[in-house]
This record gives sequence, C-alpha cells and structure tokens, in this order.
Amino acid sequence: MADDWHTPSAINDKCGEDATYNSGNMIDNDTGTRWTHYVSEAHWIIFDMGETYTVKKVQIYHTQYVSLGAPSAIYVSDDTGDFGDSVGSSAADYWNDATGWDEIDTTDKNGRYIKVVASGTAEGPNWYEFDIYGDTAGAAAVGFMTLNTGYWGI
Repeated sequence: MADDWHTPSAINDKCGEDATYNSGNMIDNDTGTRWTHYVSEAHWIIFDMGETYTVKKVQIYHTQYVSLGAPSAIYVSDDTGDFGDSVGSSAADYWNDATGWDEIDTTDKNGRYIKVVASGTAEGPNWYEFDIYGDTAGAAAVGFMTLNTGYWGI
C-alpha cells in the first residue's frame, strides 16, 4: 500500500461532547456535521485507526466563524496510557481562516491511536472531520529474488 488519507474507524475517548454534536461526527465523512463540547476545560479527542499506521500528517475540517481551537498538540501511540511527546500542532486560526481542511505535518510516528488537543477555548473546538495521512505500519514491498544456482566448471 502507498501513503494515502485514512479516516479513523472509531473514537476511543474524548473530553466530552454535546448530545447534538457528538464525537462520532468527526469520522462520518460528512463535512456538514461536527463535534462540539460546550464546557470550559481542556478539549481533547482520541481516534482509533483500528490498526497501527505510520502517521505523517493529519487534517481537520473546520468552518469559519464556527470552529474554534486549532490543535495545539497531536500525539500518536499504540498505548492510550502513554502518548509520549507531541508530533505536531497547528498555527491556524479556525475562527478567522476560510472554511476548509487544515493539513498539519507531523513527525512520522507509528501508532494506532491519535490524540488531538485543542488550544484553549471555553466553547469547545467545533471540528467537523478528521483524517490521517500515511500507511499501515510494517507494510512491506512485495518482491522476489532470483538465485543463480548454475555449476561453474574448471
């Protein structure tokens, strides 16, 4: 397989959600639905890719004058109890930037789970969709080797 965009298979955990704007909206492939959590706290969400990927980028769909809190930290791990150091963040201003995808380069890292933390906002991030760019970890190129077993005489 080659690098491509992939949508997570599930939401592993989140800080919370509004009943109407639940976290599953971020992986429903519909840029008209969103995840919101209207509580004044640090906002975060953990995506489950279903298998380990080499994550090279992430992207979040946002809407101008609705979305808040661009990602201040992105983590990748196979263990939801230990994400280690952040592999990236966004400098975008979702409130003022035009509606669209925020494509965020990350330090390549293998992991099944991706945790995204929003920059501080009391109203929640209001994010619409999420994808990662990469490939399944350990995907090897398939090839073959020919061995010459001919006899060399003297």
